[in-house]
Amino acid sequence: AVVRLHTDADGRHVWLAVTCGRVQVALYGPADHRAIYASESLENHSFVDPFAPDLEAYPLYRAATPLAATLMPGDVLIVPAEWYVVTRALSPHTMISKEFYAADNAALHARASVQRMRKAREAADANHSLDGDGDGDGVGDDDDYGRNGKSALEAADTFKIKGNTAYARACFREATAAYGRCLEVCERALDKKSRGTPPDDIPSLRRVRIAALANRLACAVKRKAWHEGIADANEVVRGGTADPIIVKVLYRRGQCHAGVGDATAAEVDFKRAFELDPTSVEAKEAIDLFKQPLHRVLVESRKLANQS
Repeated sequence: AVVRLHTDADGRHVWLAVTCGRVQVALYGPADHRAIYASESLENHSFVDPFAPDLEAYPLYRAATPLAATLMPGDVLIVPAEWYVVTRALSPHTMISKEFYAADNAALHARASVQRMRKAREAADANHSLDGDGDGDGVGDDDDYGRNGKSALEAADTFKIKGNTAYARACFREATAAYGRCLEVCERALDKKSRGTPPDDIPSLRRVRIAALANRLACAVKRKAWHEGIADANEVVRGGTADPIIVKVLYRRGQCHAGVGDATAAEVDFKRAFELDPTSVEAKEAIDLFKQPLHRVLVESRKLANQS
């Protein structure tokens, strides 16, 4: 099993300890963030699979300089704040982890918290300027990139960032609208009839499209817009299970299936998520809940409520 490339948020260190078995690990420092496309995900994960990198889709990864090791029983590894880590089991194993703060990263955590609050406040103060097209959805009309000098990729990134900003402020409807605009730009640019899209931008547009779908799915879960979430998740899953964010997407689709009362489909998604990532605490807890007959009855009762 592989735990995809990720970092812990808010400036936290983490230690990993192997008590039995063998685990292969690779670390990427802040200098490698660009090479691993660290900025392209909302959830502190990289899209790159270091054990099978797609160099056509992620050409910058060629410049990455990971630190690699194999952890044996009794080994403890410290992963510093802002470093990305990926692990792969080489045998049946048990590994435990713990996040922590120390004198050297307490200030980093404080700065991250202050920056997050400042960005949220600035975004709230400037919210009126986001809706430049007057339609009241909080999102400007930057998808008219042909006449404002922006490329399709730049316009899509702009909308994704607006969505991320709105999501961080818990403005989920506004975020949904921004991700929707992002998807419109991506789909027009990726249409086979579109001849104006630079070939080098196509892999990045595809990644932005998947990220926007996954992020809009997260908004749907927050809004309890279950059917919208299922539709977005289906689009991501249709692309295959190789994408690193598929575990989170399957888990959230399971939440949506549970929301509409489809207990069987929800359980299938939670089990698939756990099979792909056996360290997923969320998926494991969801599976354990379905072992309780009363929980299944409660989930299935939602279907009757939705039909009435």
